[in-house]
Amino acid sequence: VVDGNAIVACTSNEYLERIVQCKIINDFVAQGYGCLTLRQSEVIALNGPTTTNSSDDNEDRLLLHDLPMDAPKVCVGAGSGLGECYLTPNDHEDDSHCSYTCYPSEGGHVEFAPRNEEEVKLWKHLSKKFDSKHRVS
Repeated sequence: VVDGNAIVACTSNEYLERIVQCKIINDFVAQGYGCLTLRQSEVIALNGPTTTNSSDDNEDRLLLHDLPMDAPKVCVGAGSGLGECYLTPNDHEDDSHCSYTCYPSEGGHVEFAPRNEEEVKLWKHLSKKFDSKHRVS
């Protein structure tokens, strides 16, 4: 429980006195903002405009400097469900800096949409197995 009035009334904590604005965010919004601080060695890009051959493993790999600085970003990960968030760039006038806003999403609420014959067979199997009482996701 966060008591905003207690925080405002606290004058003995120098750190709290410097806080101008405070937002309570969920875990994956925090993950999303944390993604903005990652180094190249900590990132795996799934697709993008160009690839560069990595000398480490002889695979083509997209490098951070190959990506547009103000591109949208996505963070996906397992937790108690499938957590997802996406970040969109804010309007900015200075081309050397881009800020983002992060939006939470719930990957576990996504429907399974078969795209080929094999996936259609899997969807039919799961629908029959669960007697169509539940959606397939």
